[in-house]
Amino acid sequence: MKELLALALDEAIRLGAEQCDVRLTSIEEEGIHTRNGVPDAVGHEERISLGVRVFLRGSEGFAATSVLDRHSVLLTARQALDIAAHAHTEFTKTFPLPPVPRYIASLEVPLREDPFAVPIEEKLAILAAAHEEAASVKNVVLTTGMYRAIRKRSWFLSSTGSDIYQEVVLCGGGIQVFAAIDGELQTRSYPTHFGNYAQAGFGFFRKLDLPGNARQCAEEAVELCRAPLCPDTTTTVVIASDQMALQVHESVGHPTELDRVLGKEVSLAGASYLAPEDAGKRVIASPLVTIVSDAMYPEGVGSFFYDDEGVEAQRFAVIERGTLVNFLRSRLSAAELGVASNGCARADGANRIPIVRMTNLNLEPGTHSLDELLADVKDGVWLQTTKSWSIDDLRLNFQFAVEYAREIKNGKLGHAFKNASYTGITPKFWKSVDAVGNEETFRMWGLLDCGKGDPMQVMHVGHGSPVVRVRNVKVSATR
Repeated sequence: MKELLALALDEAIRLGAEQCDVRLTSIEEEGIHTRNGVPDAVGHEERISLGVRVFLRGSEGFAATSVLDRHSVLLTARQALDIAAHAHTEFTKTFPLPPVPRYIASLEVPLREDPFAVPIEEKLAILAAAHEEAASVKNVVLTTGMYRAIRKRSWFLSSTGSDIYQEVVLCGGGIQVFAAIDGELQTRSYPTHFGNYAQAGFGFFRKLDLPGNARQCAEEAVELCRAPLCPDTTTTVVIASDQMALQVHESVGHPTELDRVLGKEVSLAGASYLAPEDAGKRVIASPLVTIVSDAMYPEGVGSFFYDDEGVEAQRFAVIERGTLVNFLRSRLSAAELGVASNGCARADGANRIPIVRMTNLNLEPGTHSLDELLADVKDGVWLQTTKSWSIDDLRLNFQFAVEYAREIKNGKLGHAFKNASYTGITPKFWKSVDAVGNEETFRMWGLLDCGKGDPMQVMHVGHGSPVVRVRNVKVSATR
């Protein structure tokens, strides 16, 4: 692998590249989907690619191939140079790229049990057992189960002398249970709508204990079928950790990606309500809110050792005590502001150019227990588990529907509400946070399918959050 990388790097430099980096990725993925305990889809995929990125007179060129022989690799390096040369015009606005230190490293996450070495029969047995538990509850009409594992190996060489190999493995899954009574269909998911994933061995999937949680999941789906609609009101909400993970992702993660802020993503995936000059100045949340980007969080699916530009993984605040202090930056986007990258350039394979992506974006815990969060609520609504979501191109106006809501009355959780949703304006919502749960309410969540870019790239990102209380939130029922 390194010989092919060195061949491409040497060719690019020989042809005049001012800077160059070459990546090679090998990605193995296994996926299982079951329907009523029976395999609905089982897949195993391996893909490999090599990408060459060059800079010439301030312009960027990128080319990739999945044919790994000498001829194809040399041709790819030449294509990258040609693209950079043609991209440069007299109107090209260039920014000097922030320097990157030279790194020599070979790193991989230690695993107690390689998920790819576990027989598929054992994975299917866990999903089937979860179905049996759920299906034993009256009025359950369908269960689905999912399991996924990903192994990503990457090699990186650069003209600055970096030589990096890293390997990560992700694993996890979940279940969904559907119940129906008199034409009313409701669903509950465990551990959440997307399942949950971690950078860990197969033991993480076992610890999810899908069979042990399936019955409660089924009972809550049945409960929702008989529950009243969520009332239309403006009230205090207490939001569960899994729902807060999506809230952080959509209304903090995406709008703080610097390429969006600079207008580089408008054509496909939207822009941002924030401006470059807001960093360090603009208050966008309550003083109780601190959100950090942490590419080194243990077992986080957004963790790595070095990003796809060869920048070392970092931990830094994005929002600190309510004030926006940092954007998520790549080398290319950071150059426009005259600052350094903070290690947020990622690609879903070497055949894609690195773009600004979230790593693990976590809401830091506060000091309140769950009982304390509830105790100060006379009338309110508990909101848990994403059902659907909508947010505008600026990441400013949003609406999230949840699977499971409950009445809060005089500090206690009461009966369920069905079809609950809540809406808000991003900075107003975050400024209305008046209590943040402690470490006991904090949980880390792994999402595997965050889409961005053109052509589309699908990335795995992590979000940790405690339970959060927010005042004056509009809730209603989706019908």
